[in-house]
Amino acid sequence: MTTTALPLDSIEAIKELLQNPKLGLQRLDDTSPAPLAAAASRLRLAPNKYPKNAAADDAFNPLLPRLGIHEWFYESPGICDANDRRHWFAPLTTLAHLAAAARQASKRPLIFWIGSVCHPSIYLLESVLPGGIWQSCCILISPKNAGDRFWAIEHTLQSTAAAAVVADVSQCSATQSRRLQLAAEAGKGIGLLARPPWEQHDISNAATRWMVSPTPATSNHPTWQLKLLRSRGPLPVPLHHVSTWRLMWHWDNTHDRGQLQITTHAAAPSPPDD
Repeated sequence: MTTTALPLDSIEAIKELLQNPKLGLQRLDDTSPAPLAAAASRLRLAPNKYPKNAAADDAFNPLLPRLGIHEWFYESPGICDANDRRHWFAPLTTLAHLAAAARQASKRPLIFWIGSVCHPSIYLLESVLPGGIWQSCCILISPKNAGDRFWAIEHTLQSTAAAAVVADVSQCSATQSRRLQLAAEAGKGIGLLARPPWEQHDISNAATRWMVSPTPATSNHPTWQLKLLRSRGPLPVPLHHVSTWRLMWHWDNTHDRGQLQITTHAAAPSPPDD
């Protein structure tokens, strides 16, 4: 199979991937509850693992990817207009950093980017996956409609070759969210799911929910505020005392790559556990 950074039609692309046994892609049987029940059993028994990142403090670093599905929102006044729900943006710098970290930690080869709102620029890909690595590991998929989009997300989340699935899950129903959760647990993978800011209170099975907002930069490096909106289940102890961080995008001339760094964090009330 030849991977590509060019957008692919989701149905044809995933059908092609399904034919490759090395990827471990398996379809959830819509007519039988057995696969779903098995996935639910694994969900209850699966340990809460945190992939390691040697460059970060894994005691409380929110930039370490965690197994399961996680929802991400980007809020920018004047850009994401609450009265105009046609246009919104994904926090791609943060998601790209997490996807690259997940690939490094898990040793799985592929990163899927599903939905045009989640397609990163070549500059961003080269920043987090330097040396042309992104050309051999990134698959960008452009679904024709919402049905194809969720179909592609569900099936790629099940792949044991997927280090991370970065996807547009706007207009995700509670049932679809549950299916994505089970798919991620079946594949023991990571879903970095972007949604528009006006959906942050919708029902979801995501393990965590995060809000990224731009902040005034004090240097030439872009900065953002990262806030943990909600968590399902236990988190590392320090996360119960901190829920807001300040992020900075820094270019590392030594390694010729971009890095997303935590510059400060502030104490805040813990988000409620669901």
